[in-house]
Amino acid sequence: MCESIEQNKGHVVDWDNIQWNTPRQHVRRIQERIFRATRDKDWAKGKNLQKLLVRSQSARLLSIRRVTQENKGKYTPGM
Repeated sequence: MCESIEQNKGHVVDWDNIQWNTPRQHVRRIQERIFRATRDKDWAKGKNLQKLLVRSQSARLLSIRRVTQENKGKYTPGM
């Protein structure tokens, strides 16, 4: 899966073919932009970037992976 995760909005992504570095880098880049905006006291930009991060496909994929495969939550029934 060479193309960006964000370009696949609305499409089913094959879980086994996800290259996890791509969404990790995307999320990290947005988090760095949030940090810089808040450091510069640009609150409106920081808030908009937070909304962008929460709604991004990459952040959702990483959060699902963290709960289902990486932490203790993977043993929770229904996960």
